This record gives sequence, C-alpha cells and structure tokens, in this order.
Amino acid sequence: MNNIGKLNEWEENADDVAIKENTDQVFSKLPVRSQREEWLNTWSHGSFAILAVFGFAYAFFCALENSNVYALGAAAVYGTSLVVLFTASAFYHGVSDPLLKKRLRIMDHCAIFIFIAGNYTPLLLLTVGGTMGIFLLSLQWMVAVVGVVLKLKFTGKYDLLFILLFVIMAWIGVIQGDYLYIALPIKGFNLLIFGGIVYMIGLLFYKAEARIPYAHFIWHLFVMGGSLIHYIAMINYVF
Repeated sequence: MNNIGKLNEWEENADDVAIKENTDQVFSKLPVRSQREEWLNTWSHGSFAILAVFGFAYAFFCALENSNVYALGAAAVYGTSLVVLFTASAFYHGVSDPLLKKRLRIMDHCAIFIFIAGNYTPLLLLTVGGTMGIFLLSLQWMVAVVGVVLKLKFTGKYDLLFILLFVIMAWIGVIQGDYLYIALPIKGFNLLIFGGIVYMIGLLFYKAEARIPYAHFIWHLFVMGGSLIHYIAMINYVF
C-alpha cells in the first residue's frame, strides 16, 4: 500500500511539473513593460471603460427612441462589447501579480474578438439588414467564437494567426461595402472607413513594441481613436 501511495504521489508531482513547464512555455513570450508604461496603458483604457458605460447608455437611449427591438438588441451588444474591451484591457495592464496578469491577458485578447463582432452588429443588423446582413453577422460571431476558443486553447502561441483573424473580422464588412455605401450617408460611410484605417495604423505600433518605446500605449491611443470615430458614426447614422 505504501508503494502504491508513493507511486500515486510521484504521478501527481510529475503532473504538476508538466503543467508548470507547459505554463512557463506558453507565457515565456509575455511582453516586458516598464511600470510607467503599464500605468499609461491602464489609465488610457480605464478612462475609456468609464466613458464606454456612458456611451452604452446613450446608444441604448438613441435606439429606444426608434422603438425598434432590433435596434435595442444591437445597441446592447455594441455597448457591452465596448465596455468589455476597455475594462478587460485596463484590468490586464493594471495588475502586477504575474499569474493573474497572465490570465487577464487571455481575457484581454478574447475581448478583442467580442469587440469586433459587437462593433459590426449594428451595421450588419440595422444598416445592411436582410438575409445578407444576417449571414455576415452570423459569420462575424462564428469567427469570434472560434477565435476565443483557439485563444483559450493555444494561449501564447500563433500570435500572427490571431492578428490575421482580427484583421479578417475587421474587414468582413468591406465585402458589403456597396450596401453600406448606399444605406449610409457619405459622411457616415467615410467615418467607418477612417476608423478602420486608424485601427490598421495602430496595429503597426502593436507589432513594433520591441523596437519602439511606449508602442503599446500608442496602440491604445489608436484603439481609442478608432472606437470613438466608429461610435460617432453609430450614433449619428445607424441608431
């Protein structure tokens, strides 16, 4: 019995070592940032998380005026995705405990998938509409769910693949650019394109973090700018 107990104990210890080695390998490429940069990262998206709550409420109020259940649902999804994105980012950058930071980094990246799909929900449901709008919206959320599952399963790996998924999701709507161009006033359409360009420029800084000081904070500024531009378009031309 003692031998069996020792064998079980050895197997448990071996499992613990394997889990630790796998965890260390998965998170070995975590970015190293100064305390000052993380403070800037935290407060930039933390402040926008608070603004997103008010933005959510105002978008819902605008949709409520239309007395349209689809508009209300789209506003709820869009507003929630805004709050989730900036809140997840702020918490991830704001904590110092290594293990908690690693876990929150996963949530931060998952929130990006939710945000992109949520951002497109009002456009595809209310502006494009019809069968094509529903199809593209379903495609967006399908890619988002796949992205979240892959991120949870392959945390710390295949970063280029996830960036590619982000870009594909962000530009799926371009497939129906003619529909958006017809359905939206030219100013609204231009705001959507301009916001997308702002995000794409920001990605250059995201990928250049190892070479450019405070590149991740600059990326945060571009995310804030792109989301604000799109929010203006949503409020004025969609809801």
